Amino acid sequence: MPSTSSPSRSPVAVLKRHKVAAGVAAWALLIAVFALFTPSVTVREQTRPADALPRLDAAVGDAAGLLTGKPYGYSLTALTFEGACDITPVRSGVEYSRTVTVYTGKKNARAAAEELYKGLKKRYDLEPTSFSKRPSYSGTSADYVDFELRQDPELVVWRATTGCRPAADAVGELAPAFAPGAQSAMLLKRLDVDDPDWSSATAACGDLGGPGGTASTATATGELAKDTKADLAKLADDLPEDTEVTVASKKLLSYRLEGVTHAVSLDGRAVTVTATEGCDGKSGD
Repeated sequence: MPSTSSPSRSPVAVLKRHKVAAGVAAWALLIAVFALFTPSVTVREQTRPADALPRLDAAVGDAAGLLTGKPYGYSLTALTFEGACDITPVRSGVEYSRTVTVYTGKKNARAAAEELYKGLKKRYDLEPTSFSKRPSYSGTSADYVDFELRQDPELVVWRATTGCRPAADAVGELAPAFAPGAQSAMLLKRLDVDDPDWSSATAACGDLGGPGGTASTATATGELAKDTKADLAKLADDLPEDTEVTVASKKLLSYRLEGVTHAVSLDGRAVTVTATEGCDGKSGD
């Protein structure tokens, strides 16, 4: 009966195979060492966060322009420190962002996300990253700024980030101080939020839509008092008669009053109150 065992390999063939395997392993090790200790591996690593700020500001302004005249409000953030990050296993960095939050409510969220996508797609090279009931899109500019457009349950979020870059001085002003407006102060009082942190943000409105000029947001952040139980929809019942309410749910309230968009949102016990003046065609000086 013929043997079914595999033919034996010659010592020369086995030796050659071991040499090839050893060579591949050595080359892989060399690449790993190079990636670990080389100070600059990508173009992004040769930049500083400040290099990306004009791109972040433009992205915020372009979205503000496109949102002018739409049936929902929005707010802007100032330059926000996202925290430390790792550029490579041996190089640390930092990341910053700016964000536009659009208060759409559940009914209008998808349409608003798709409309913004159409307006921003070409300039920011956006591509779909999710085709679910809540679409999302992303893109990266030639100078390595990252963009994300996503739909949340009652919101649409447009975010531009520097990505992880080497830390440097003179990044920019983070959330400059701002005096509270009367309407925002009223909302905070109704929610028993004491000693909130205030900041402001501005953006020159882009040329993709709207009248130009400048958009600005004043933001207050704080926490509900320990024994306070809040339902933001109930706050809408006490607003002036000429108020245009666009979203009124348990965790989100957004409305327009005298040309200003006001919004208050809850995330656990954290409270965020914003007041935004949209693009108006004025210089902003």
